[in-house]
Amino acid sequence: MSNHAFQCTVLSFPPSENIQNYTLEPISASLKAKLRKYISSVQHSKKHRLLYRGDSVPDKLYSQFLAKNLGRFFIVGEKAKSNAMEGDNIFLHYGNDDDKILTEISELIAICNSELEKHQLRRGAGLINGLIDNDITEELKGKGDEELQKYKLLLLSFLHNKGEDNYYKDHSPFISLTTNFNTAIRFSNKGENGIVFLYILNDGNRLHYTARKLRNELKTKFNISWYKDIHSEYLVLGALYPDKLIGFYEINDGNPEKFILNPWFKKHLESNNYDNIDDVEVAQGSFLECTKDLGITSFVQRPDEEGTKQWVVKVIDHQTKVLSYRF
Repeated sequence: MSNHAFQCTVLSFPPSENIQNYTLEPISASLKAKLRKYISSVQHSKKHRLLYRGDSVPDKLYSQFLAKNLGRFFIVGEKAKSNAMEGDNIFLHYGNDDDKILTEISELIAICNSELEKHQLRRGAGLINGLIDNDITEELKGKGDEELQKYKLLLLSFLHNKGEDNYYKDHSPFISLTTNFNTAIRFSNKGENGIVFLYILNDGNRLHYTARKLRNELKTKFNISWYKDIHSEYLVLGALYPDKLIGFYEINDGNPEKFILNPWFKKHLESNNYDNIDDVEVAQGSFLECTKDLGITSFVQRPDEEGTKQWVVKVIDHQTKVLSYRF
């Protein structure tokens, strides 16, 4: 994939917390060469993985996004759909109340089993078979909060992974990405204004599933046979962080037409240590203002050093309240 960003126009703008005014302009040839080297470093790194996310945006929303919200977006990053939802619901992974989590797990098991039955009828029991034992909640009663939240995330990842629908995807705490650029392009072609995000995942951050891992865990924990991973899918929990979001392609007729470079990456590439993958800095003094303008009601903070915990922060009346952690 390393040459895709350089066979099309690469646009960016100077980074600033003044999010109102910016003009997209082509970057220089020397900066494009640095971008090429930077992406090559990510691809060859043993600690990082280059991922792609295909999406599409309706005309009216995309025009507003380009004209008014690019500055905000590159300060905040891409958030999972659950972060734009009001109130408590089963898809928001909050809280340390074991009884509440057990109740939610029981409800999710019923939902997952209903979906499994639908897929078995559609595909045949020879390919998809098995259900989750409802008695699993009894076994979980003696488990601690960490184990309970892991089970809940497994069930939520299944609902996210199971295929297109008009409900679960729009409530999911996960964001789907792939290691395959062409797969991302196919997903970008499902609506108006196809785009493909380019993202760096640190392998040390364990707050993600792969579809392959999900399939294995369904078999190991519940003896469920599930689809093979044909999309090389990664399910990243909560958010795509702005200092790991290199930018995005505009896709036209299945081909990259433009690449919009994150201005904070542009600043990094202009520095002397631009080939250091993890040194991108994003000024976030206007972060809360940006979340409000983008309609985000909660967000996740950076994982801890072990890459296993992620704090959920609720935006209430333009103030923040730390609710819990995720596993």
